[in-house]
Amino acid sequence: MKEKKGFSIDIYRKPTSTDVIIPNDSCYPREHKVAVIRYLHNRTILYQLAPERMQKEQDTVLQILNSNNYDTSILGALSTKKGHKRREEKTKWVKFTYIGRETRTITKIFKNTNLKVTFGTDNTIEKLLKTRHEHMRSKYENSGICPT
Repeated sequence: MKEKKGFSIDIYRKPTSTDVIIPNDSCYPREHKVAVIRYLHNRTILYQLAPERMQKEQDTVLQILNSNNYDTSILGALSTKKGHKRREEKTKWVKFTYIGRETRTITKIFKNTNLKVTFGTDNTIEKLLKTRHEHMRSKYENSGICPT
C-alpha cells in the first residue's frame, strides 16, 4: 500500500477463503495441521508489517484457528519456540549422492555446522529410460551416411 511516507506491507486474503484451512477434527495427519498453523504464524512474523497491521493479522489468525476448532494456545507455543528463523537467516544445504553407509559417515562431519545435508541419487528416469545402444552408434549412422 502506498502511504504518505512510502510503501507499507499488508497481507491480502481473498474474502471467499479467509477461514479455509484443514479443520482440527479432520482425518489429516497432525504434521499437516501443525504446518498450516506454523505457516500462518511465520507469515505474520516474517513480513515487516506495521504494528497495527501485525495485530490485525494476529487477530485474523486467531479467528481462523478458532473457527476450525484449534486450541489457540498453540500460537503461544510457536512464539516462544527457540530457533525461529528470520528471512535473513537462509538455510544452506549441501547435497550428496547417496551410495550407502559411507555417505552417512562422511555427512556426519556437517552435524554441528550451519549446513544442512540432503541426499540425492544417481538413478534418474532419463538414465533408466535411455537405451544403451544409442551411445554406441557412430555419428555417420545417425545421419544416414555410411562410411566407405
